[in-house]
Amino acid sequence: MDNNNPDTHNDKNEKLTSATDEKIKPDESKKLEEQKIQQEDLKKSAEKKQKKEDKSKNPEQQKLDQLKEQKAAKEKEAELEKDKKLEDIKNLISDARRAMANGNFDSAYSLLNSAQDLIASTPMLKGTSVENSIQTIKSEMVEMRSGYGQREQTEKFAEQAAKEQEEAAKLLQNRIDLTCEVIEKADKHLYKNEEHKLQINKIREKHKRGEKLEAHEEKEYHEVLHKKFEENPELHKAAHEHAKQTVKQLEEHKSQYGLNEDQTYKLTNLKAEIDTHIFDEMAYNEIKSKNKTVNKEQSPDKINDKTDTTKLSEDKSVKNFIESLSSGYEKNSEGQSIGNLSPPNLPNNKPSPSIEKS
Repeated sequence: MDNNNPDTHNDKNEKLTSATDEKIKPDESKKLEEQKIQQEDLKKSAEKKQKKEDKSKNPEQQKLDQLKEQKAAKEKEAELEKDKKLEDIKNLISDARRAMANGNFDSAYSLLNSAQDLIASTPMLKGTSVENSIQTIKSEMVEMRSGYGQREQTEKFAEQAAKEQEEAAKLLQNRIDLTCEVIEKADKHLYKNEEHKLQINKIREKHKRGEKLEAHEEKEYHEVLHKKFEENPELHKAAHEHAKQTVKQLEEHKSQYGLNEDQTYKLTNLKAEIDTHIFDEMAYNEIKSKNKTVNKEQSPDKINDKTDTTKLSEDKSVKNFIESLSSGYEKNSEGQSIGNLSPPNLPNNKPSPSIEKS
């Protein structure tokens, strides 16, 4: 081969260039792909940040979101109420089966009649498989009572009773999970994090013992009460009612089947949640009562002639503040009024810090 031939040199250069391109292209492709992914991540992050800023600047959107959450909570509650009625009917049927298995036919018949009455008062359950099963059980009971196939029927009912106990446990667990979800949502609104929750619990326990709170402790506790009973009272009331209803169902399940370790733990915790809400409501009402006392003591009728114009103006602002509370009271679960928690801007007192909505 002639090394001095220009065509030969060109062929070699083309081969070298081709080989080099093959090595570079995969690296460049990978690099471009990484850059593309980074750009998409930055774009998503910017959009997320913008949405958050838009939401914080739009109080109407916040109100709409809150209404949607309340509507969803009511729909869930309605579905749970339906499940609760169905569970009550199944429990009556289960009790009737056990009574039949033990030969207590009169008791079983009475329980089945109670289940039928409950179905009659619930139109959505009429004509369902539950209603049909009651008629079937009554027919089987007639056969058992006459002694026909008693042994086989007894075993069948015992097996069915075990299945119904398992179903009751599943329904109860669903109720517990939903209640924990609602309480967790309320806690996220109330506390900054778990550490903040523990800190407020310590302050709350100190207040329960009747010990005087430090100024910063009192301020933190008042902020929590403000969030609970004024910012979003519906959310915390729903969590309280959920806890009460679930405790009731746990107690009923305990009387029929007993509770396992996890169910016992949940029962204890939910009772503690209920007690905490009741104590917070008492503390809130106590603060509200003190605000009313301040209003009476600083009424313009009691200001003497030496009171200057500035002091009179400040006292009137207190009165106006309390009157605005009176016009905005809501009722709590015990029928007591719930008003505004924020203290008035008294002389030499700084206004309460604004609390960001979660």
